[in-house]
Amino acid sequence: IKADLAVVNDIFNQNRSGLLFEFQVDEVVDLKTDLDTGDFYAYCKDFLESSTPPSYAGVALDPQYLAVIFVAGGALAGNTCDRNGDDAPDGVILLNFFKRLDATVLAHELGHALGLMGQVGHPVTGDSTYTGFDEKNVMWPYWEATLPKERDHFTLGQNYRMNAAENSWFVLRHIPPVPWKVACQVEHHTDYPCPHLRQELVDLP
Repeated sequence: IKADLAVVNDIFNQNRSGLLFEFQVDEVVDLKTDLDTGDFYAYCKDFLESSTPPSYAGVALDPQYLAVIFVAGGALAGNTCDRNGDDAPDGVILLNFFKRLDATVLAHELGHALGLMGQVGHPVTGDSTYTGFDEKNVMWPYWEATLPKERDHFTLGQNYRMNAAENSWFVLRHIPPVPWKVACQVEHHTDYPCPHLRQELVDLP
């Protein structure tokens, strides 16, 4: 976990996201073992007790912390829970202990938890890639050993949403108590009120 966190922080730092993560590790109890069928989308509703904030194994999860739960099974490498289906994450990430291919899976799921959901969640639609994106982007929807690039890049448009979009976990939880939130456009191909998703940070000459 510490090694994953170091990679995650390097990725967010080198992309000037303004975000830094620390882990508090708690022992996992009552780990369910029936997660090798189905997918994480169903698990988020079945795995977490129906409460606000959600609870796991009878213990309420602190709404001021993002919870990362390692599970022993499932069809995906990871998933960010959105039990209401409203692109407003619950603040709970499930990671598959056996399919977690590298630390970029956690960075990818943190991107979802911080507001990169819906059309701006993955820079692809079916077999079509959004203009300006490739598999080097952290939000590319999969990682395979055969891909030529490792996922390590966020655009300015993605960074903006993670920090200021009204569905970012930070904004939803008022962490920090910032006075702003932006109702970013749902579409990935427009540039108002939030920067275009593919907008890049350009260094001054």
